[in-house]
Amino acid sequence: MEIIDIKAFEQGYYLLIDEVIKNAKLSYYSCDPEIKPIAVENFQFSDEEMKFIKEIIVSESYLSKRPILGNFSSDIQLIFYDLATSFYYNAYIDEAINSFIFLTTINPYVPAFWIGLGLAYERNLDQSKAIDSFKTAISVSPNDFTPYCGLIRCFETMQDFTAIEELLEAAKENEAIKEEVVEALDYLKTRES
Repeated sequence: MEIIDIKAFEQGYYLLIDEVIKNAKLSYYSCDPEIKPIAVENFQFSDEEMKFIKEIIVSESYLSKRPILGNFSSDIQLIFYDLATSFYYNAYIDEAINSFIFLTTINPYVPAFWIGLGLAYERNLDQSKAIDSFKTAISVSPNDFTPYCGLIRCFETMQDFTAIEELLEAAKENEAIKEEVVEALDYLKTRES
């Protein structure tokens, strides 16, 4: 059974909040001219909210229900995602992992959060956790081929070409990504020759 790493969740939250506070102007934060500046307080949990969320995360029913936690607008989630991605691209991999754990915990229904987590684990050479993250992204959004690419890379790193073939053969049933799957299978065949 999957267990949410509460420590990583909290660290991710505090890393993201610190970035928001550090870059806020007059207690408002914006990183995009398309997004109206948002009060810093809207990015934060109160101590009571954090305690309540941690209680939910450790409850037995959390993993089966996966509720969206907190009342963060899509703009705030996007800002958090941009900050987590920035950690990744600037090679702060532990920070990226913790930030993406926070994001996947507060909203497990955004495939980009899982893909980001998978990429960070992959870059950290933790193929097993990367594979789990990419598989979760597929379960959230089965018509997106992007997490399949991550899985293929992980299995390739592990030199498990059978797993790649099994993955792609199963994915061929999905008409939305069939073209990409066939191309990947063709590529795999050239690698095997």
